[in-house]
Amino acid sequence: MKPRDRGNLLILGIALSLGAALGFGTAAVLARTGMLHIGSTSATLVSVASSTLITVTIAFIYHTPEILALPAGVFLWFLLAGTINFPGGRLMNFTAIRLIGASKATVVISTSPLFAATLAVILTGESLSLLVGLGTLAIMAGVMLVVTQR
Repeated sequence: MKPRDRGNLLILGIALSLGAALGFGTAAVLARTGMLHIGSTSATLVSVASSTLITVTIAFIYHTPEILALPAGVFLWFLLAGTINFPGGRLMNFTAIRLIGASKATVVISTSPLFAATLAVILTGESLSLLVGLGTLAIMAGVMLVVTQR
């Protein structure tokens, strides 16, 4: 891969990450507003059902052959990830938003890089650079400042 291609992929990756962050932040505020009228379990049901419908539709429109050729082992990994992330993670996320508000809950949830980095090193053998390690610690320090603020 040419250095220029790597640079373009880096920019695209950062842009997509920022788009995801914007989406998650917006979803937290929308969830907080919606949960003024329903509980977090009902909110999770509506959210997961609508997400599933949209995602399955788009996935099958654009990637049917790839999905049908997915090896069973790979499918199970994604099934596990989806089970943990969507119903489990979203229910805890929505409950936290309901209890402490969107601004504090999303800050605490932003500690996910710490867990992702640790699990990536342990489970997949990824290496953790000093810069990524320091960045992860900085995120944790920022979270502690926000959460302990009165």
